[in-house]
Amino acid sequence: MRVYHALQMLTQRQRQHFDSFGFVLLRQLFDAGEMDTLRREFEIGLESKYRHAPFDGTRMHHTYLMESNTPFFASLLEDERFASVAESLGGSDILGINATGNRHVGNTPWHADTDSYHQYGVKFVFYFDPLTAANGALRVVPGSHRRPYFEQMREFTSIHQIPDGSTIDEVPAFGIESEPGDVIVFDHRLSHASRGGRDDRRLGAVVYYHNPATPEEEKALRWAFHKRKKSDLEKFGLSVGPWYDADWWSAPNPSPRRLRWRQRLESLDFFSPLNDQVTE
Repeated sequence: MRVYHALQMLTQRQRQHFDSFGFVLLRQLFDAGEMDTLRREFEIGLESKYRHAPFDGTRMHHTYLMESNTPFFASLLEDERFASVAESLGGSDILGINATGNRHVGNTPWHADTDSYHQYGVKFVFYFDPLTAANGALRVVPGSHRRPYFEQMREFTSIHQIPDGSTIDEVPAFGIESEPGDVIVFDHRLSHASRGGRDDRRLGAVVYYHNPATPEEEKALRWAFHKRKKSDLEKFGLSVGPWYDADWWSAPNPSPRRLRWRQRLESLDFFSPLNDQVTE
């Protein structure tokens, strides 16, 4: 088993693959012991947030795993295997956002993780079961993170995609087969979907956002924060908060990364309550 150790950066080939196609697969980033810990914390975190509505395979569950009962998940944002790769791909000032857990139900139609080409970042996802294109593996449209393909894909799927995902196969795509321990890294603008998986596809994710450098990018990021908070409340019934345990942010002697993230996110009103005055 090949394990990526702390401080190991991407190779030039891996960076070029990400730049060209919008994703890269890192084999066996986690060892078996780490995956066992992540599984336990995943179950603890999801069950604690959904005591009012236990998972029954009919409705997706999603939550943030940045609290004291999920310490390994909460550490991943600053884990060098993630943070250094995110900085290599997205720039040294990229912003750490959160670590999440998701139980997916049914097909996942084509989408990008952003509404705007100007709001983007780097996302890491890992699954707890072996997956192929036939049983729910992540499918991507290589190169759709770039213009004009980004807008073309959004237009095509908005017109021709059926909500139940039955038309997923009509889009030429690449299925990223993975084993537990593997981590997929992709650009938020990359179109992705899944089809044929069981009604409990468990995955973890670690998310970083581009630090906006222009008014257009800043506006797009503020809208992304607003939309996520609104979705948390309306779709999942989660309280509208900062997506972190307060102790995680206020821990004494924070790392320079965490301190920089906190100061920049505060300036972007990341920790503010839901505000319906925010617009696209």
